[in-house]
Amino acid sequence: MSEKSKELKTIEEFIFDDNVQVTLEKIKNSVMNFNILEITGMGSQEIKHSNILSWMLSDSEHNLGYKILEGFLKKVIEVHEVDAATDFLKHYVYLPNNKRNITIYREKDNIDLLIVDNANKVIIAIENKVYASERVAGKGGGQLKTYFGIVNDKYKDFKNKYFIYLTIDQSLPTTTENQNIWLCATHEMIGQVVEDVTKSQNLSSKTEIILTSYIDLLKRRNIMEDKNLEELCRKIWDTNSKALDILFRYRTTNLDKLYDLIIAKYSFYHEDYPDVQLDVIDKIYQHIYQRDWLESENRAIDIQINKKPSYIWIGYYHPEVTSSNNKLLIKLYKSIFDSKEQKEKQILRLNESDVEDLSDEELKDKADEIVKKLNSQIDEFVIKVNRLIE
Repeated sequence: MSEKSKELKTIEEFIFDDNVQVTLEKIKNSVMNFNILEITGMGSQEIKHSNILSWMLSDSEHNLGYKILEGFLKKVIEVHEVDAATDFLKHYVYLPNNKRNITIYREKDNIDLLIVDNANKVIIAIENKVYASERVAGKGGGQLKTYFGIVNDKYKDFKNKYFIYLTIDQSLPTTTENQNIWLCATHEMIGQVVEDVTKSQNLSSKTEIILTSYIDLLKRRNIMEDKNLEELCRKIWDTNSKALDILFRYRTTNLDKLYDLIIAKYSFYHEDYPDVQLDVIDKIYQHIYQRDWLESENRAIDIQINKKPSYIWIGYYHPEVTSSNNKLLIKLYKSIFDSKEQKEKQILRLNESDVEDLSDEELKDKADEIVKKLNSQIDEFVIKVNRLIE
């Protein structure tokens, strides 16, 4: 039996295994079909993300009191060494002196979240980083130092001030000074608290949709572990690794789909392109080589679309990089490459991570956007060539 036949048999056995189908169905059902937060684009946008955090941490219409805030602060305390500051924070979480009277401000003095408890004279500043890094430049010594100064200046009568640096991976602030001030925390900590709340509390339908969407979003972004999903996937891999290796080798990714869409919609050398473009491009070859450009194997310049395993590269490409005595070619390269003669110049690059979460409809829109940009590049190319020829 040939190797291809063996692979086909392995895949058939995998597909027709009832136990595999049951497990795959469970994996499919572990991700929400409709995520209210996903469609708002909240996942990677700090402002929108901070809005939902403010809603969850407050005593709002979700009727959970401050359960999520308290649970989050408990987890922050757990991961830091006990000192005078964290010891009081623990006392505040479990035994506040007065009934809490909290106001949560969004983007006040550019601070993502400012939690002010006037009844207990406690203030908590949270800097929320999703897919961004700390800004360290600026006259105030960077954003974290600036926020620390603002809070201390405006809330002088508050004895207990806490600063939390919230990131995906519990990153440390850049400077030692800020590391001694800001307590590090992760979005997964909040996700774990929210997940516990959804399991233990009676929630309204609206609250349940929002909280479960938040958990689902964190799991989709690999910000939060999904232990149930991990166990299901491990079960599949343990008994079907060979079949999955074959499937992975022949898989079609969103990057593959986008590449096919671009190729179907666009071609630099296409008989349907306006005659004026073909005529202008042909001028180069008539002037330089005295022959038709479509028949030339050594074209002066191309626009190429190259598909790589993890990205698509689109740009100007010069097949032969050699010194030339032809003044027209030298001018052309300088015009296109903005400097000396070189092999390529990137127009755009699309990484797999840029498109992996796009729907088929969004991929079509993305392809249209790229083709529009490429046609614009050709228009610019035509103008530059005309200037050179004329």
